[in-house]
Amino acid sequence: MRPKRRQLAEPGMASPLPVPLIVLLLLSANLHGCQAGDCKGHRQVLRGPPGYVTDGPGNYSVNGNCEWLIKAPSNSHRIVLNFTFMETECTYDYLFVYDGDSYQSPLLASLSGKTMPQPIEAKSGKMLLHLFSDANYNLLGLQCHLHLLLVPWSLRRTRSVRLLHPQVPLPAGLGGGGLHVPAVLRVLFRERPV
Repeated sequence: MRPKRRQLAEPGMASPLPVPLIVLLLLSANLHGCQAGDCKGHRQVLRGPPGYVTDGPGNYSVNGNCEWLIKAPSNSHRIVLNFTFMETECTYDYLFVYDGDSYQSPLLASLSGKTMPQPIEAKSGKMLLHLFSDANYNLLGLQCHLHLLLVPWSLRRTRSVRLLHPQVPLPAGLGGGGLHVPAVLRVLFRERPV
């Protein structure tokens, strides 16, 4: 005769998950993308968007210098920053966004106040965010989402575009100099003879 198994769940309820599986699920929940919060006073490096950046819960600190460096897997990727909210002390506290990893990189935006910024795109495969605050008022700060666009080298000089699905509208930024292609849009690119 076999010994009776010890019952871990109430009759009629689902059996609990094994502890190793619970630990694995909790760990994988934090690995779905890069996340940064709380200004640490030093540069935080984020790899592998999608993810988000925020200065932390509540208002940002006074006399703050927060830096976040976002690194794409390669410089063939473009990093796109979409703001959920932005609120700093107007003309005194700023968020500077650079296309690269230093203050010598091209400045993409200098943001201050409560106006919601348009999406910002870095083409170098790196984006540096610098939140500077003075000694006076501190407000909610920022929260933004990051995602990547992969632009193969051969497409950087594309001169013509033809849609495979004509019913899908062409993104506004696709014509002319900039190339903004969402991952879900399938487009055929061909080099036009010069």
